[in-house]
Amino acid sequence: MATGSIPPLSMSSPSRNNLKGRFSQKSRFNLVRLGIILLFTSLFARLVYVQGFLHETLKGKAARQFQSQKKVAGARNLIMDRNFRILSESVPVNSCYVDPTMLKNRSLAVSLLSRELNIDKTFLAKKIGQCKGSFLWIQRDVPAYVMDNIKDKKIE
Repeated sequence: MATGSIPPLSMSSPSRNNLKGRFSQKSRFNLVRLGIILLFTSLFARLVYVQGFLHETLKGKAARQFQSQKKVAGARNLIMDRNFRILSESVPVNSCYVDPTMLKNRSLAVSLLSRELNIDKTFLAKKIGQCKGSFLWIQRDVPAYVMDNIKDKKIE
């Protein structure tokens, strides 16, 4: 053999043969059984810890996450006389309002709203110009077909 050359590899693996001799079938079976027992013991210990010690904490956390109270205004009842004739009832109405801070083209919005609501353009422009907040009533009790026309225009 020349110096620096690698000896040929044998086909059998010496480490595999050593493992067979070190662990018998019974000891491998006991090792696997011990691993399974440890796994189920740790799962059972975790179950006891979560169910026994963390129960109240997790119960409160679940209640905060999935249960909330929201007040919903119910429909108002009819007012009737003793013969059950309706004296008064709630009537849904439409209202028109504007957020002046979100208007991109104020003059276009003024002209469209004044035409649909029959309001003077200068009065409406002055009213929108003087608004200091982000909400301004334009007109209340607007007929439904007028509100549909305004919504179709998609005023920005």
